[in-house]
Amino acid sequence: MTGFSLGYGGLLFVTYLIALLLSVFPLGLGTLSWMRPEFVCLLSIYWLLYTPHKVGIALPWAMGFVQDIVEGGVWGAHAFAMAIVAYIVLLSYQRLVSYSRVQQMMWVLILIGVHQIFFNWLQGLMGNSVPVSLILLPTIMSGLCWPVMVLILRRFSMKYRPAL
Repeated sequence: MTGFSLGYGGLLFVTYLIALLLSVFPLGLGTLSWMRPEFVCLLSIYWLLYTPHKVGIALPWAMGFVQDIVEGGVWGAHAFAMAIVAYIVLLSYQRLVSYSRVQQMMWVLILIGVHQIFFNWLQGLMGNSVPVSLILLPTIMSGLCWPVMVLILRRFSMKYRPAL
């Protein structure tokens, strides 16, 4: 009997579904909800770094658009910010993959910061302004989650990768 093979497309679907669920899972009132990492953006950065030949700018853009719909925000804000981050990652993925996890974590901080800047700029254009301190918290939390996320996703991507 052969084992269950999720395949690459199934793995992408399941991981993005989990990231979307984590992005809307209620954390309670107050500061805790502002400390939520940007799971969908983190996941997009991971897939762009480790499988750039299979994930392009279109998938992060589409997932950003789905995130906008799920979160009920300005349509296209996450999509635009994710497309910019995806473009930056695709330009420099060969360099970023060779860095240590700590150096990657610093780059992820910068990339999530770019995402937050563009997302909140578009939110501000629509009249939804957010204080700067509330922009920095998800960025820092996303950077701190990066090493754990890489370890978990590397394990699953090795387990469920399709045979060549």
